[in-house]
Order: sequence, then C-alpha cells, then structure tokens
Amino acid sequence: MDIYEEMAIDSMDADEVVEKPMKHKEDLDEYDKYLESAKKRQKLSSDDTCVDIIKTKKRVTCSFDAGTFNNNIVRFILDNMVAFRVVESPSFRAIFDDLNIKIGDGTIKHLSRAKVVTVANDLILSQKNEIKNEIKTVEHVCLTADVWSSPTRSFMGVTAHWINRQSFERRSAALACRRFRGTHSYDRISEILFDISNEYDLNNSKVVGTVTDNCSNFVKAFRVFGNSDDISVDNDDEMETIDLKNALKDGINVMTDDYNSSDDRAESADRLDEDFNIEASTFPDDVITLSRHFRCASHTLNLIATTDTANFMKKNKQFETVHSDIVEKCEKVWKSLKSVKKREALVKHIGESIKRPNATRWNSFFDAFKQIYERKDLFVSDEVNKITESTIDFEKSDFTHIQHYLTIMAPLAGAIDKLQGDKNCHYGQLLPALITIEQRWLETRDSFDAQRKTLYKGLVDSLIRSLKKRFENIFAVENIGEFAAIAALTHPVYKKDWVKCLSTQAQNNVERLIQTKDQFSQEPTSPRALPDPFVFYGKAGQPTNLDKIITMKTGCTELLRFLAEPPTTNLLDLNRFPKIRKIFLKFNTILPSSAPVERLFSYATMMNLPKYNRLSDSQFENRVLYKVNLKKLYQ
Repeated sequence: MDIYEEMAIDSMDADEVVEKPMKHKEDLDEYDKYLESAKKRQKLSSDDTCVDIIKTKKRVTCSFDAGTFNNNIVRFILDNMVAFRVVESPSFRAIFDDLNIKIGDGTIKHLSRAKVVTVANDLILSQKNEIKNEIKTVEHVCLTADVWSSPTRSFMGVTAHWINRQSFERRSAALACRRFRGTHSYDRISEILFDISNEYDLNNSKVVGTVTDNCSNFVKAFRVFGNSDDISVDNDDEMETIDLKNALKDGINVMTDDYNSSDDRAESADRLDEDFNIEASTFPDDVITLSRHFRCASHTLNLIATTDTANFMKKNKQFETVHSDIVEKCEKVWKSLKSVKKREALVKHIGESIKRPNATRWNSFFDAFKQIYERKDLFVSDEVNKITESTIDFEKSDFTHIQHYLTIMAPLAGAIDKLQGDKNCHYGQLLPALITIEQRWLETRDSFDAQRKTLYKGLVDSLIRSLKKRFENIFAVENIGEFAAIAALTHPVYKKDWVKCLSTQAQNNVERLIQTKDQFSQEPTSPRALPDPFVFYGKAGQPTNLDKIITMKTGCTELLRFLAEPPTTNLLDLNRFPKIRKIFLKFNTILPSSAPVERLFSYATMMNLPKYNRLSDSQFENRVLYKVNLKKLYQ
C-alpha cells in the first residue's frame, strides 16, 4: 500500500472503517458463557457485578489457636454434661479430621481424656476464683443449704446470693455439692457448712443469714452453733439516722432458734447480756460458728397446705369425705398417665398435656387440680371413662367443691411460687406476702353464704390459725419478725402500707424500729407507683400511728421521707436515699426460700448416673458446680 492509499484510509469516516477479524473469538465466547452461568448461580442482575466478584475473589483463611480450641471443646463437654471419654470417640475425632485443619506442616492434634481433665480442672478453678473475687467485693451474702440423698449417696448443697450495689440485680452462685457421708446429724451439718464457708472466706460478718428447710437437724445445728448477733446496721459518723441497735431492746438472739418456740425465746432473752457483744472474729479458728438461721417460708407454707389441712380434715369428717372422694376420682386420671397409650389418648381428648402431682410439691397438686376444673367439660364426658378404663363419673357438685378449694388455696399457691424466686426476690417480700394471704382468706370467708360457710368457713379459719402460728414472730414483728419488718419498710415496692393490717402491738413494734433524729431540708418527690399485683392489704383501715408520724414529720428524717413517697418498682430509686439503700442491701439480701439450693440438686441428678460412676466425689462436685454457675453467671 502506497502513501496515497494510507492517506485515503485516514480520511475515511469511522463508520466506513472495515473491521478486521478478531483473534481468539472462541475463547471469548466461552468466557461469556462462563459469566452467564456465574450470574445465574449468584442470582446477580448484571454481568459487571459478576465480573467484580470473580476478579475480587480471594482465598479464605482463618487464624487458629490450639489453647482456645481446646478450651472451647472442654467448655462444651462441661456445659452439656458429656462424659470426658467422648474426645476419644472415632466419630467425634472425625469431625475435626474432615476439616483438614493445618498447623504449620502438621495437622490438628486430638485431645486425650487426660488432657481434657487437666483443661477442665483449670476452667473450674478459674470459675471458682471468679466467684471468690466477686464475693469479696460485696458486703452482704445470703446462703441457702440443704441435704439431698440419692439411692446410693448423699450430698450437701450450698448456694450464695447477693445484690449488686450499683444495679441492685440479684447475683447467685453455687458453692458446694459436697459428698455427705454418714449420719445427717446436726454436728456433721455444722462442720460441713463451716468448712464450705471458710473455703470461700465467708465469715459471719459477711453472711447475714442461711436459709434452710424446717428439718430438725438443721434447726438444732443453728441453735447450737448459730450466730446470735443483733440486727443493727453498722453505725459510723456519717451513717444511720435509724438506730436499730438501741431500738431493739429485746435483741434478736432467737433468730437462730426455732422461732415458733416461746421457751427458746425466753432462753435467748436470759443470755442477752452474755451474747450481745460477741463478735464473730473473737472465736478461735477451730470453733465452729454459723450465721443466723432463717426458715424457708415456702416450705412452711407447704406444710400449711398439706399437714395442717390434713389435720383439719381429720376433725371434720364431712369435708374429708367430700374432698377425698373427689381426689380419688382425679387420681384415677393421674394414674392412667403411666400408660403411654392412655396418656396419648387423654392428651388428644383434652388438647394439652395432663399435669400430674409431685408427691413433695403441693403446688403441683394445686396446678393439676386446677387443670381438671378448667377442662371440666371434657373430663365429665364418657370418653374419659373409656380412655382410663375406669369409672370416674365426675358430678357437678364435684367441680363446685374443686372451685371453692381452689379459691381458698389460691393465695397460698401464689405466695409459694412468688417466694421461691431467686432472681427478683427479697426478704422484704415475706411479710407483705403473708399479710396478703391472711387478707385474702378473710375476704373469701366473708364472701361465703350461709350454706357454704358450714363446710368451708372452718377450713379458712383453720388455715388462718395455722398461718398465724407458724409465722407467729413474723406477724408480731418480734425477733425474726423485726428483720422481716425492716426489710419490708426499706423495700421500695412495699414500704409501709402493710403496717395497717397488723395488730396494735405489732404496729407499735414497727414504730419502735424507727428513730427520728437528724434534720433534712429536702422536700420529697412523688413518683408514680407500680404496685406488686400479688399483694393485697384488704380494705382501707384507720391511719396507723406510723402514718400520723409520717404526716406530721415528713422531711425530718431520710426514712420518713422515703416512707412518705408512693411505692415504686424501680429499685434504683434507692440511690436517692443512701442510708435506706445501705439498710436495704443488708436486710433484703436474704431470700425467703431455700428453693435455689434445690434447683442445684436438679443438676446433680443429671450427673448421678451409671455412666458417671467413675467420677471421684470432687470431680462430681466440680462438674455440677461448673454447669450451674455457667448458667447463673453468664446467662
């Protein structure tokens, strides 16, 4: 091509240029097809996005730390209560072999059972130290204790509970699930409790009380070795306008005794001068001393619902005949649940799982009784007789009796459920709850007509007498009742409204707990209250002397200012009253029930199986405690 032809081509328009054949067109077509298939797989809207993904795709890598990997495996084993030997199972090891994890030029090293034990011990020790360190930061701790026996061995369980000083949240930890060999005598119980307390550096100045059930061995252990200090709040130059120590002229020594016994109260009063100034630190290290003793309120209420109600029925044959006949019919339904075929048929007929009573928990009987009443239309049908293969034949009068029984016992069941909590439960709830039970029973008794009074009024009267007797000192605000009254007075939810339901003497005892000294100029505010839906204080009565004191002297002391304001569910409101806050943290650290330690035994039951029978007593305890505390501390 000469120069003129090149100039002619350059002068041509772009549209007139003849395209040359493209090289590698087949490869380009194949690439376009690949982009199209990638676009369909990734469900993208444009070829450009596909190109970006393909161009920016990088190799995926991960960092690996053998120590963290081993700890995570052992935590999984401990948390799920798996046997240590699982790490040597071929199927377990295949999980990690198939991942083909590389560590340098080698592969991941499998854990041996011995290594698992070593790592587990380190994790358990770390958790225990964490609990110890947190307990060191709190001023007051409450313990719950109980003994649990399996068919082959027994254990002493102990849990600790405290309140966070900033958030007012309840914190808990399991301290022991220790093997208990030999007779469950009071001295052996005292010895084990003392050893566990020392293990966590818990002395009687920190432990405000230990809650147990009503078993005689626990009662005697605390009567003999218990601390009989007074309930005063520590006094210093900048604290306390409420001088409880001077106000409690009779002391609080019988808090460690059987507080239903007048003989014990007299004995404690006689030795008041001797014991009043005793400090926990004055005892030699080899002398066993325990904290104050608090009876489990839920267990006591359970005794009212079972033992005391049974005693009433023995004296009232008419009620016993009617009640026993109905319970017998219900038991036919409950016993049929042992058959899988009958259970499935009943569930299909009723539309829900059938509740069955537990022999040791009256609440379960109440709930099962209530379910039958709520599904009465289905239980009266002939279908139930066919399913259970027995003659039940509920009558209309049967459900009338069940209705009255449930109405009478509902306050008792509600209180037991309420007081068994460990997350949002305080000792200040006890006295208002007991008053609520009494007031509800009085209201129920007055609502019965003449016909029903004959049969049911006697039951209500008997229950009220039992309640007053078993919680005699609580209602009288004497001895242990003074502790309960202070806890309720300083609780933002309850404050003083319950005082009007007490006897005149009990009201005077409440007033005796309050001293009005220092002057405050700050005027009280009135936040809107959100009352506890459970509590019921009956009809409005005459103002108490305490009400008159608050009306006349509002603004004089911090306590009176606190009581003058409406109740509130916001515990952070206590920060406005630093002295009340200090008292609240001491007296409301106590739990009204020992139910938390019984929940500990639920986990012990999971470990007390034949496949774990090679665990030593210490390993058994450590595994149970780790599982329980993992849930309590981090969930």
